[in-house]
Amino acid sequence: MRGERERRRGEEGGCLPRWRMSSEIAVVRVSGDGGGVVDKGVRRAVREALEKLHFKLSRNAEVLVKPNIATAKVGGGVTTHPAVLDGVLAFLSEKGFKNVCVAESSWKGCPTEKAFNAYKLREICKRHGYDAINLENTAYDVRNGIRIFRKVLESDFIINVPVLKEHRIAKVSLGMKNMKGCIPDIEKVRFHISGLHEHIFRLNKIITPNLTVMDAILGLKGGPFSGKAFKVGLIFASYDVVALDCFACSLLGVPVEKVKHIRRAVENELGSQKYELV
Repeated sequence: MRGERERRRGEEGGCLPRWRMSSEIAVVRVSGDGGGVVDKGVRRAVREALEKLHFKLSRNAEVLVKPNIATAKVGGGVTTHPAVLDGVLAFLSEKGFKNVCVAESSWKGCPTEKAFNAYKLREICKRHGYDAINLENTAYDVRNGIRIFRKVLESDFIINVPVLKEHRIAKVSLGMKNMKGCIPDIEKVRFHISGLHEHIFRLNKIITPNLTVMDAILGLKGGPFSGKAFKVGLIFASYDVVALDCFACSLLGVPVEKVKHIRRAVENELGSQKYELV
C-alpha cells in the first residue's frame, strides 16, 4: 500500500526517520474578544503555528486529519474545538491540497455518526471540499497484532488534532492517546483490558502522526468527558508528538514520568522529552 510504504509502517515499527523528527513546538496565543474566544482568532492562531513550522508537503499527498470527536459533546475542553479543525482544513485548502479527509471513530459508548452530527463535522468539511469519514463503517487490517483502520494505514500524512485534557485512566488524553480513534471498538476494549499504556505506545509506533496540532484553548482537569475546564488560550503544533505531549503535560501539571505511554515513547526514541518553544 502506498501510504504504508511511504510512512515506513508495519513490520518496520512505523516511527519516522530521526532526521525528520523535530523537537520544535510552535506556540501561538489565541486572540479573543472581551475574554471570549473568537473563531477567526483561532483560525489565525492555527495558521501562524503551521507557518512557524515551515509546513511543506507534496500537494499530491493523501492527508488524513484526525481530530478528537470521541463523544457528542462539542468543545468545552472535551473534544477538539471546531474552529481549530476548521483552521487546519482552511490552511490545507488554501495551500492547494485536494486529497484530504477527516477521519474518526468515537469511544464505544457513543456512535460516531451521533458525534459527527453534534459536531456538524460534515458541514465543516464540505466548506473546504473535503470528506468526513466515519471509520466505524470502514475495513481494518492487522499490523503487529493491532487492528487498525485501513484508511489510516493507507494515508501518506497524518495530522493529529487532539485537545488538552486529563484522563482518569490514562492520566492524560493528548496527541498519542488521540490515535486510539484509529482502531475499531473491539480493539479499544482490548486496549483497556490488557494494558492501555503499552498498547497506546505500540499503536503510535505503527501509525506515528506526522504533525500534531493541539487545541489548548481550554484545558480539562479530571477528564475525559467531564471535569473542570480552565483557560489556556493556546494553539501549539509540532512534528514530534512525544515532545508535544511532554509540553502539554507541563500545562496540566502532570509529571511525564507518571504517564507510562509517554515514558515508553521517550525511552524508545519515538520522540524527544526535550523541546524548544518557537
